[in-house]
Amino acid sequence: MMNRLVHNTFWSLQGLLLLIGYLLCVTVATWDRPEAMAPYVAVLAVAGVLAVLGVAISKRLSLGGFDATVLCVAGYFGWRAWGSPVALYGQTDLVLILSAVLMWFTCRTFSELGNVAKRVWLVAMLLMLGANIAASWYQLNVDLRWCLFVERTERAVMPSGIFTHRNYFGNFAAVAALSCLGLLFGKSSGLLVRVLSAIVVVGNLVLLGMCASRGAFVSVAVGLTVFFMFYAIHLWNAGKMKKPVVVAGFSLLAIVAAGAAYSQFGRLDQSRGWTAHGGQVQDSGRKDFSSLAVDQFFEAPLLGSGAHSVEWRSVALLSKRGEGALGTLNYAHNEYFQVLCDYGLVGFVLLLCLIFGYGGRLVFSLLKREDMVWGMAVFAAFVAFCVHCFFSFPAHIPANLLTIVAVCALGWPSLKSSEGVRKWLVRVPVLVVMLIGAAYGAQFAWKEWPAFQLYTKFNDTMELSDWEPELRQQAEQLESVVGRAPNFKRYRRVGGMYNALYQKSGDLADFEKSAEYYILAAELYPMSPDLRLSEAGFMAVRGEYAQAEEAYKFAIENGVSQQRWLYPYWKYGLYCYQRGNSLWLEREAEMALEYFLQAQELLAKARPPREERKRFSEIQKELKARVDLLESVF
Repeated sequence: MMNRLVHNTFWSLQGLLLLIGYLLCVTVATWDRPEAMAPYVAVLAVAGVLAVLGVAISKRLSLGGFDATVLCVAGYFGWRAWGSPVALYGQTDLVLILSAVLMWFTCRTFSELGNVAKRVWLVAMLLMLGANIAASWYQLNVDLRWCLFVERTERAVMPSGIFTHRNYFGNFAAVAALSCLGLLFGKSSGLLVRVLSAIVVVGNLVLLGMCASRGAFVSVAVGLTVFFMFYAIHLWNAGKMKKPVVVAGFSLLAIVAAGAAYSQFGRLDQSRGWTAHGGQVQDSGRKDFSSLAVDQFFEAPLLGSGAHSVEWRSVALLSKRGEGALGTLNYAHNEYFQVLCDYGLVGFVLLLCLIFGYGGRLVFSLLKREDMVWGMAVFAAFVAFCVHCFFSFPAHIPANLLTIVAVCALGWPSLKSSEGVRKWLVRVPVLVVMLIGAAYGAQFAWKEWPAFQLYTKFNDTMELSDWEPELRQQAEQLESVVGRAPNFKRYRRVGGMYNALYQKSGDLADFEKSAEYYILAAELYPMSPDLRLSEAGFMAVRGEYAQAEEAYKFAIENGVSQQRWLYPYWKYGLYCYQRGNSLWLEREAEMALEYFLQAQELLAKARPPREERKRFSEIQKELKARVDLLESVF
């Protein structure tokens, strides 16, 4: 009796931690920010330790070849993320990978409870549905740009629930609706479970339609087609549906799906250029991102360029081609291209092994499992997620990634004891990896926790305070966080705060701190033209002219595509003009002429800010006069 009580308490605690960790992920970490990931990573780490204890003590979890595949794929991706050129992006990807591994194996242990695990999932989906409905109502009726902790960047009249973007919201709604079809149509579901499942399915499909995410619309259409195709075959085999009904149903479904696909791909043609007369690939002003991804892939085809490399490589590649419509493509907006760019052909092949290994195992096990309909729903959700990865980057959003991982783990078919011939060959590495992941996750959460506390007050999507004492207090608080968990975004944020303080107070100590933090940010992300321009400006003021010119030249070579808001030609040209003036006053006329000529050349290509256009014209006239004078002398 005591053993049973301990057993039930243990698994109940693990289920509660899983639920809390998942809800924290979906509500707080709806984008890939380290501070936003800290709460759910901490809870998942504890849940992972409990899962390890459960597997080691009860030995109830059977592990097989696919679990070994998960470890291999995660190991490769983790290794490449660890060695990425930009530490922040490498850390973000690494934590995502570890989170996914912890979620997979922890949910695998919990899924052994059968229907209990599915009902816990239903509870999570009900809670999320309520939260998303409340958030969407508030966005539509009170403040369209509201989101939990941050302001949405979305300007269109469309809700995104508690998510920061409607595409993330659409992906979640699609997976949630499809997964609960298994409970709605499952033979072991009672009336209450069916009713609640129907609410989740219908509610999420309505919200998906409201958010108007084209990629999510196409993916859920494919997922529904897959589910009802398998379900109809199941009914036919069970003798509960006649052949003419099946044929008619498939025909109707095919017509609806074809019509929906035609209408949506017509819109995709206008925005992305994917069909015959599109001309070039683009999306909301992003030009040629697919061809850019291909170009980047061929630069490092085997192992890739590192985590989030599309961000800095797209800037350089666009600059080589000439000015682009959008200077920074944070992601390739296609997960498969993104993997090719970041992790190379090796990563892409491993990813395909993971996708086809999981999908194949799930499909071939359908006829052998008692919860066949649940398996169909999980497979439909899995297919929908993979389809959406062609249109966006859901696998880089913690909430979306852990949602599909949880669904897939809960839907994984139990292995027979005969299939676990070498189960300890897999079990031991799994337990070791989970312990390492839990330890790393706990350390990561500890370092990022102060940043999370400040994240709710003044993250970098919010305006700085106009009141100097409050701004100084914010800067000092963020300084303490940077000392504990540094990254280039935080250095840039603190540098911006001290620069704002310098503008208000004129205190040179504030200027020096601003310069120090901007230079540190540039050191951590030396591929950013934006940060290198800031570094160059501060170096020039400090009199470190060689370093300043090196940074300016980098920004010119790699930041042409961002000229509309970085103004690299204008800033470098202004520097050369001012440097020439200084040398002229020092009676270094020959060197001054070189700088004046360089300034003329740069300003001829420049697009100055609107407020600087009058000054721009005056400088050009003055330059011409001085160049003419000096050339007449020499």
